[in-house]
Amino acid sequence: MKEGLIKEDRGRYILDASRLETTEKYEGVGMVVEKEKHLNKRGEIVEIEVVKYGWKLIMIQGVRSGIVVAVKVVKINEHENNYMLEMIEKAQKNIGVGVIKLLLIDRGFIDGINLWTLKNKYNIDFIIPSRDDMKVTGNVRRFGNYTGINYY
Repeated sequence: MKEGLIKEDRGRYILDASRLETTEKYEGVGMVVEKEKHLNKRGEIVEIEVVKYGWKLIMIQGVRSGIVVAVKVVKINEHENNYMLEMIEKAQKNIGVGVIKLLLIDRGFIDGINLWTLKNKYNIDFIIPSRDDMKVTGNVRRFGNYTGINYY
């Protein structure tokens, strides 16, 4: 029954984290200090530190249906990768073990141990976009040269 609810997703889901910025006036709010580039009066690029307050919304949702099957809210300064496996457990509790076949993940979730666990314990394949300047991109492209497989 649970699997039938989101049948059109065919086992494909998205794991993503989004910032929910607020002010410092909320109880228990998280805080991060980031550097931002700005133009000064002379037209020069300068970096200034900016304090941001808020939370981070982490969720797993169906690719086609958009139905959210697991969600967690943490402080904005917490890294989403710390919650990857917990999110998989929540999703499996909500929709069933083995329903998630492929997980589309952003770079914030890159962690070798978690990705190994995702594949070997949960039997979930994953796709993570990588930038050209990342070592993993070069490694995968070199691997493709040996196997004849094209990687983009």
